[in-house]
Amino acid sequence: MDDSNSANQSSTCVVGYALNAKKLRKSSHDGTTSSGKGGEPHKTESVENRKPSEYNWKGGGLSDILESSLSLSSNLVSDSVTFVQLDYEIPLTAQPKCDVIIHKLTEDIDNNSKESVAKINLIEAYLKEFPRTVIVDPLSCVRKVISRARTCEHLSNIQRRLGKNCSFTQPAYIIAEEGVGTQEMVNQLAEKGLSYPLICKPIQACGTPHSHNMMVIVSKEDLHLVTVPCVVQQYHDHDEGLYKVYVIDQDVMVFRRQSLPNLHLRSSHAGAASNAPSSPVRSLPFDSRKNYPTYSDFVSGGPEGPSGERKDETAPSSSAKLEAPIPPELFDACQRTATAIREEFGLSLFGFDAILPNDRCPSPSAVAVKIVVIDVNYFPSYKEVSDFPFRLKNFLRSQMHAK
Repeated sequence: MDDSNSANQSSTCVVGYALNAKKLRKSSHDGTTSSGKGGEPHKTESVENRKPSEYNWKGGGLSDILESSLSLSSNLVSDSVTFVQLDYEIPLTAQPKCDVIIHKLTEDIDNNSKESVAKINLIEAYLKEFPRTVIVDPLSCVRKVISRARTCEHLSNIQRRLGKNCSFTQPAYIIAEEGVGTQEMVNQLAEKGLSYPLICKPIQACGTPHSHNMMVIVSKEDLHLVTVPCVVQQYHDHDEGLYKVYVIDQDVMVFRRQSLPNLHLRSSHAGAASNAPSSPVRSLPFDSRKNYPTYSDFVSGGPEGPSGERKDETAPSSSAKLEAPIPPELFDACQRTATAIREEFGLSLFGFDAILPNDRCPSPSAVAVKIVVIDVNYFPSYKEVSDFPFRLKNFLRSQMHAK
């Protein structure tokens, strides 16, 4: 790579992008990505006078960044950042020269298909040929969050390393492997001290149609409903409040979202036949990409109304909580957790979900707030970060000079 391309801060930052096939087709629908093999720079209308406060990002993925003339690509190009496509179907010598590579290859990293292997080989060969090019984020680091089992292991590593100074915990969990029987699962749950309710999540965190299919189990009798392999976590009542934490390198942003309801159930251990015979609450599957089920859904056994559409039953009191400012003590805990995750996972663009369980911390403004991290994901939507284009632009330009 010609070092003169990165000689000074005023030069254009060339960002090569790589997407899985599905997302690449989406980003090419309106012709807004690079035209032709080898990635000629994508040209867009200049919006140089746009201020950070005027961005109106509504969330999405890397394909959305490339898709619309009013989305991230046009804003970035006007600030001397240009996107070019890396194409695995052409030789390495014909690829565009890039300062930074950004990707969303979560569906390809652990995929043995010919196409996926070719994409991964291209990225690895490119970085070997052009060692001054920075990748956001390294494939080996992204691999850590593709598997929820690996994510739990790395979170445990942080907890062991930091000990009492760790700003977070994670729910007690087991890994229910393929072929595990119900009684064996009961024994594992009891050994780890888990109690009902439980929440079950597929091992594969992204890249499959079932990655977001969750299941809340409220009794031993319903364990046969669990689809394995999966991570089985302790379910904690948390007043329907989920904290979405978005990270762009050193930049940390925290937002409160509506979450799952308090189920008011707890047995002494997961081997108990049932939690509360008089309780109307039932086990329930749900899709984490959609609105979370409400307490009435757990009672009625389903989240859909007569039309089949998801019901919106957010209580006024819950809405008020969602709009309340994030307490400084909570933000500090999220910030310290973000630093620990960044160092352990080696990621720059990531997010994590956290809760404050009722049985752990009754008040978010308590003196020592310790959050519970329930999920970590690579390159989230940044949905609530309206000036995400501005922040990402600055980050990409800073990476241009990182090597």
